[in-house]
Amino acid sequence: MVIALLWVVLAGCGPEDDCPEGSMLAGEDGLIVVQDEHPEGWAEPACFSCHAAAVVHRTGCTPGVDLSAVREEVDAGGLSSCAACHGNNGVSP
Repeated sequence: MVIALLWVVLAGCGPEDDCPEGSMLAGEDGLIVVQDEHPEGWAEPACFSCHAAAVVHRTGCTPGVDLSAVREEVDAGGLSSCAACHGNNGVSP
């Protein structure tokens, strides 16, 4: 049970590697997170509570996005770096 819980925490709330929803670039506003596409997490300021920083941006379905550079930005800026690419997720600044 503890191992399963640990796996969920480390992996995040959704399958980052499989990209079942396809590329974010094909969405309504591209990389910007909108409520219709992110209803469970909309207006939640703690992105890393579901999208574990240790695993996000390791693989992706966003052609042309330099994931290495993105990981460096997230490592340097932490949670505050999310809004630069993904918008404010319905959270007031």
